Amino acid sequence: MASYKELHGHNIQTVSSDPDNPIHGQVWYNTTTGTIRAFQGTLAGTWATGGNLNTTPGRFQLGGAGTQTAALAFGGGTQWPGVGVTANAETYNGSAWSEVGDLNAPRRNLSGLGTQTAALAVAGENPTTDTESWNGSGWTEVGDLNSGKNNSCGATGTNTAGIAFGAETTAGPGNVNAETWNGSSWTEVGNLNKGRYDIGGAGTSTSALAFGGTTPGTPPVDKDETESWNGTAWTEVADTSSALITTAATMSGTTSLGAIFGGYTGPGINPQVTTLEWTGPSDETVSFDAS
Repeated sequence: MASYKELHGHNIQTVSSDPDNPIHGQVWYNTTTGTIRAFQGTLAGTWATGGNLNTTPGRFQLGGAGTQTAALAFGGGTQWPGVGVTANAETYNGSAWSEVGDLNAPRRNLSGLGTQTAALAVAGENPTTDTESWNGSGWTEVGDLNSGKNNSCGATGTNTAGIAFGAETTAGPGNVNAETWNGSSWTEVGNLNKGRYDIGGAGTSTSALAFGGTTPGTPPVDKDETESWNGTAWTEVADTSSALITTAATMSGTTSLGAIFGGYTGPGINPQVTTLEWTGPSDETVSFDAS
């Protein structure tokens, strides 16, 4: 069997304290603790259940913004068949939801970005280019998208630097188009790898998650896939829980900490009140007793 030195070209380093910036796979012997330590690669994220929305029997195709402990949910569909549409908005404090000021008009198939007190409501049914701004107490219409986006495009970032992607558009379902927001106008940027509509998003304009959604087909295919955006390209990461198809759900938070809420399950459309909390990738140093 090959030795560590034969495999890596050097012996295990002996130190009195752990390195400040270890690299993945690095191994060392800590003389102070008497342990062999290793810096482990990125760990997978996990999901946990949080507090339910107040709207019953649930809602889907809604918008959202904020963080895991300070989120905002707004609009959406409330029943099926014969879909009802709501302008209702709620805030989340990390454990429970409370109703706040409604949208100017009921909308479903919309998305959101920003914070709990400074958010955007983007796109919507039929499809629309409308964008509304939330200041913590009321909604105001601002600069429109370049192209109408229906069936919940993904949207994330801040009210001055955001990104919207995917959706069902005038060009057809499962569109791959993406646009960035600079606080006053939208500009088209790099596309998704795969077109999806009813897609959710979280993070920033340069570090985002795209999750769930539906791809065209007969019948359409609900997805539990999650993709990560680094400002240049999209990469697939951990899927959402197999217990919940997150089609037409939305998410608030970042690529490392957030929550998905609402959505519906199939077959058919069954609106959900479920909340899934996301803990993203993290690094870990592990120890081995050297005695």
